[in-house]
Amino acid sequence: MAPPDPKRDANRKTLGRIAMGAFAFGVFFSGFMAMRTNDWRQMLLWTVIAAGCGWFASRFAAWSR
Repeated sequence: MAPPDPKRDANRKTLGRIAMGAFAFGVFFSGFMAMRTNDWRQMLLWTVIAAGCGWFASRFAAWSR
């Protein structure tokens, strides 16, 4: 088995941090949009989107370690 490539690990760590930040912003934005509406269907939609963004952020957080 080949030794790990440090450059590939650095790229993966950087990509993980960028993606985690983008999806964390998605969680924030979804929460903000859910608070701005009075329609429960839109609230539910934005809540589901926030949950999905949170799940992806947690996956990419593991990459950034």
